[in-house]
Amino acid sequence: MIHDRKTLGILIARDQHIGLHYEKYKKINQPMPVAIVIGMDPVLPIAFLSPLPAHFDEYDFVGGLRGEAVDVVKCETIDLEVPATAEIVIEGEIPPKERKVEGPFGEWMGHYGGRPGPRPVMHVHCITHRNNPIFRGALEGKPINEDHVCTSVALSAWLTISLRRH
Repeated sequence: MIHDRKTLGILIARDQHIGLHYEKYKKINQPMPVAIVIGMDPVLPIAFLSPLPAHFDEYDFVGGLRGEAVDVVKCETIDLEVPATAEIVIEGEIPPKERKVEGPFGEWMGHYGGRPGPRPVMHVHCITHRNNPIFRGALEGKPINEDHVCTSVALSAWLTISLRRH
């Protein structure tokens, strides 16, 4: 949700990597640097949807799938790296305690995320983009949507590998 020119609402799932990182920053009472990447190598989102253990690096995983490293570049205002193929990058920080009312909005799972309530916010420091950027996305709505199809491929492969090990 866009709250104003410099503030976005953000969904943080506690059991995903962003949630694990956010909990660490909350414990030390520091803002968490974050970069939202829109438009990138299509293999990257599939890897990000894969149920990799928390200590796995998705960039390394994609590099293994592609047979070559993922080119990354340093962000302009925060100490993070993003894919060099990014079309649009939104850089900023998520304060540990600040909340604003958000929602309900349609989430990627095809449903509305509950009642309006206080959610973390992101303070935007800068937005960088290519000339004439391509805004890529997936069609959302009631299941089965494009995210489900992409996730099913990654989960099916992961499950097959897991079953073969046992």
